[in-house]
Amino acid sequence: MSSAAIVFLAVSSISFMSFVPAMAAPKCEHTSAVSSNGAGKPVLTDSAAHLLSEEHFFNVRGTLLKVPFGYLNPWPSTHLEKIAANPKDGDATHKIPGLAFAFWMPNLRYSELDRFNTPWYRPCEKGRTIPQDGEYIVEASLSSPWLPLDTPGLQLPAQSFNKRIARQNGDMKLAAEFGLRRTTGGPFILYGAEASGDDPEVSVRCWREPQEFLNPSCLGEFLWRNDRLGLTIRFPQSEISNWSDIAVGARTLLYRWRENAYLHQ
Repeated sequence: MSSAAIVFLAVSSISFMSFVPAMAAPKCEHTSAVSSNGAGKPVLTDSAAHLLSEEHFFNVRGTLLKVPFGYLNPWPSTHLEKIAANPKDGDATHKIPGLAFAFWMPNLRYSELDRFNTPWYRPCEKGRTIPQDGEYIVEASLSSPWLPLDTPGLQLPAQSFNKRIARQNGDMKLAAEFGLRRTTGGPFILYGAEASGDDPEVSVRCWREPQEFLNPSCLGEFLWRNDRLGLTIRFPQSEISNWSDIAVGARTLLYRWRENAYLHQ
C-alpha cells in the first residue's frame, strides 16, 4: 500500500485546531463536488456531484463497510483501488487499520467540501444556506470496529481519563456537567464517564480557556463496551453539551455502513 493510503486510513490522533468561521451570506457560492485536478488531489466542480454519493467497500480490521465517498476524511488523493476492499476476495481482501470520516450534525450528511481544504466546522457549501447554530461538522476516526475488548492496543477511554487526572498530581477536583464527570483544574477541561448499559465509556478533552481561540475543539474517545465499538471524535467546543448526540450520530453511520456492506457483498 502507498504511504499516502496509509496516512489517509490509519487511525490517527485528531489534533486541536482553531479556524476562522465562514462569513455570513444568504447563500453559499462554493462548488459542491469532486474531480481530479491532474495532480492527484481532488478539487471541486459542479459536474461531478455523483462521485460524492458513490459507495466503496472498506475492510477495517476485519469489518466490511460500504461508505459513500463524500464521508471520507479527507477525500483520498490516491486511487481508491489501492485502499478499498473487494468483498469477492473473502478473507484475502485488502484490510486497513482504521477509517477517518466526517459528517454534518444533526442530519448526518457528508460534507460537500473536502475537509483537507476546508477544515472549519461550518463551511459554506454551494446552494445551501449559511450554517446556523446547531449545524456543524464533526470528524471521527474508527479505532475499534467491533473488536474484542482484550485486543492489544485497544483504547479504553476510562483509563485515559484517569491517567490524565493522575498527571495533575492531585491539583484537580471533579464536578458533574452534561452527564459527565468534569475536572475543575489543570490546563484542559477533562470530561469522563464509565460505561453504563448502552451508554459509552467516555473521555473528552477541551480547552481550558476557549475564548483565546477561534472555534476551539474538543477531542473525545468513546467506547461502547456492549458493541465492542471504539471511536475518536473531534467537534466544536461550543457543542460539548451535545456530546452524546454527536457520538450516537457517528455510531449510527457505522452501523448503517456495516449493514449496507452486508446487503451488497
